[in-house]
Amino acid sequence: MKSIAALPISNRACRAVVNGVEGLSRGLRYHWERTPHRGTFFLLLVSALLFFGFAPLAIALPDLRITSVAVETTSVTNNGSVTEPTGTTVNITVRLKNQGPSGTAVASTLRVYRGTSCGTTSNGRSYAVSSIGNGYYRTVSINAFAIPSQGTRTYFHLIADYGGVVTETNEDNNEFCFSIVAGPPDSTDSISVVAPDGGETWAQGQRYTIRWSSGGSISSVAIHLSTNNGSSYAYSVAGSTPNDDSYSWTIPTSVPASTQCRIRVRDTSDSTVYGISNSRFTITQCSGPGVPGNVQATNGVYDDHIRVTWSGVSGTGIEYRVFRDGSAIGSW
Repeated sequence: MKSIAALPISNRACRAVVNGVEGLSRGLRYHWERTPHRGTFFLLLVSALLFFGFAPLAIALPDLRITSVAVETTSVTNNGSVTEPTGTTVNITVRLKNQGPSGTAVASTLRVYRGTSCGTTSNGRSYAVSSIGNGYYRTVSINAFAIPSQGTRTYFHLIADYGGVVTETNEDNNEFCFSIVAGPPDSTDSISVVAPDGGETWAQGQRYTIRWSSGGSISSVAIHLSTNNGSSYAYSVAGSTPNDDSYSWTIPTSVPASTQCRIRVRDTSDSTVYGISNSRFTITQCSGPGVPGNVQATNGVYDDHIRVTWSGVSGTGIEYRVFRDGSAIGSW
């Protein structure tokens, strides 16, 4: 048995109808009620039952649902959230589907509310959705939402419905809620390591110049060394140094020799802005100079001084010191 919507009839048409009369006409059983409403009698209920073995009447109702939501190119789940940079403007895309069962396509409305919780129904805006046939999709774009100050969370409460035109077969999948968190603003700051950039061989105890280029408004940088190809940067070269694109560094012997070295230069005020060596370079172990040979000193030839001679050792940057009774008396 299927109930059909009530049809109004005039007083005159109902005068011959006794309240509560039932009858049978052309295979339809009917039941009439006389109820006053603003001077007009309404047919409140007509129950139709087809005889001769036919099935009851069926009225197909559509089922509109929100299938997906994306903020720019990032998909967001129901009751989920995304983070967008403060000061930017984003577009939100909502996809709707008429899930069926098969029936007449009906135009609908997508209502979008913004607030501090998922249940908000204020500060709303409606978007008209053209007719969707059974099994088909329709996309609605919510453009140019400006991300507010950093740390702010804005909730979006979406309601898609046929606006009372018909009752759906499933009213439980028409709503969707998500939030957008205002993150740090987009940065134009950048750092790129120039040297060492891969392939160099540096030695403990020697002085070298670390060089980089930068953009934006970086005032100071921190420099760290990795000896495991960037897995970690455990050795501090400079905790904070002016961002002048170079730093002179004498490699201490405490830094282990490695062929897997990289340098990282990072903005001291924003750890997300940094540059690293494009490839690995090598730090070799410090090797001491050889021992001078053929050391000789004069014995009584001169009254006021002694002459000392020796054979030099190979290498560059070698310094010789001469000691007398444990105290240095000169260097060459």
